[in-house]
Amino acid sequence: MAPKKSKKSSGTPVSRQRRARIPRQLNARSGLDGDALKYAALLDDPCNAPLVHPTYSGSEGGYLARFETINTYGIASGTTTSGLIHWIPGQMLISGGVNAGTIYNEATGPGVSNTMASEVLAQTPGGTFLSTNASAFRCVAACITISWPGTELARQGYVAVGNTSGVTLKSGVSIAPGSVFPLLTHSERVPMNKIELKWRPGAFDETFSDASSSPSVADLSRAGAITVYYVGLPAGGAGLLIKRTAVYEYIPNIALGLATVPSSRSKSNNTLDQVVNFLDSTGDWVTRAAGSVYRLTSRVAPLAITAAKALPALML
Repeated sequence: MAPKKSKKSSGTPVSRQRRARIPRQLNARSGLDGDALKYAALLDDPCNAPLVHPTYSGSEGGYLARFETINTYGIASGTTTSGLIHWIPGQMLISGGVNAGTIYNEATGPGVSNTMASEVLAQTPGGTFLSTNASAFRCVAACITISWPGTELARQGYVAVGNTSGVTLKSGVSIAPGSVFPLLTHSERVPMNKIELKWRPGAFDETFSDASSSPSVADLSRAGAITVYYVGLPAGGAGLLIKRTAVYEYIPNIALGLATVPSSRSKSNNTLDQVVNFLDSTGDWVTRAAGSVYRLTSRVAPLAITAAKALPALML
């Protein structure tokens, strides 16, 4: 058997740099950078996701804070009683201890008109704190959770929820609660566990506002709102527990002596529209259980880091 011939080296070996590849899953799954993915996770789970700045336009920023309130609605004297709750998370108009950014209405029946009234300020998430400590604020993420506090034997009634426009309902205007029902996208019997709906921010929500000025109708038409309709609750029963959670970015009141760092903002290159479009591509994220997007983005975010490290090699 002939011996194997050894191969001679042809001079100095050439070092070849292996080019790193940007994972295709990054664009296929989201098309968002790391900061935008984190904000998407917060919109999907306002109650528990880590606080991050929104991908809003502009170069301004502020402090972040999460607030929650739990209130009872629908304690009625008859089973025909129906009601509405209209919450504009990005708007608070404070006057005389009430907030016209959240209005409600309860009538003796779905077709009976009644006047929309402003909510007591203390019932609004962050209302008391922001009206005292913030010179301006904007909502970053929000959600509403509806649950039945009574016994299973007494559970009855119907609930509908949906994302609406800020101008859908107005304080001081008389309206029949049942007329709003066709506008709402999700409805079911009063739940055994809970119903949750997440807020969809609009173009107006990107701007800072303060609690002393009333926005125009045109501005409110571009503000996201959450509307709840209920009917047929048991007479004299426990009503409905409405939990509202909101994350706000605020600029502190000058009297507090706290500095606002301009760099305290998102560094994302993505827009609000792109983040919402990504969430829409994952399914009905506004009504499904919170946290699913966070689990997805926790797997996608490391790919963004890999992609960033790969860029220098790709430029060779």
